[in-house]
Amino acid sequence: MALEYKLDIKALKGTGNFNRVTADDVLIAAGKKVVVTPATPVAQALAPAAADAPKPASPATVPGKGKESATPPSVSDGVVVMDGMQKAVAKNMEKTLSVPVFRVSR
Repeated sequence: MALEYKLDIKALKGTGNFNRVTADDVLIAAGKKVVVTPATPVAQALAPAAADAPKPASPATVPGKGKESATPPSVSDGVVVMDGMQKAVAKNMEKTLSVPVFRVSR
């Protein structure tokens, strides 16, 4: 990633284990990611990320897609309310975690 953003990896300060340079360190140095601290207002931290966000492709430029998918699916950050199908799937998955216990003694 450092080569992709034309950064000298030796000049970056590593925040990983044993001061290793992580992907986040490279993104912060390239200006693609903002470090959010308690003193940083949330609006300021989100503004650069929103400016660098890729623009959705127009329906004409989405290859292999017909009229039924005129708008590409959006990716959201944070918590999203689950719809009915997602709730049903989650409920069924939780049921698989419980294992019945049978004790037999003679």
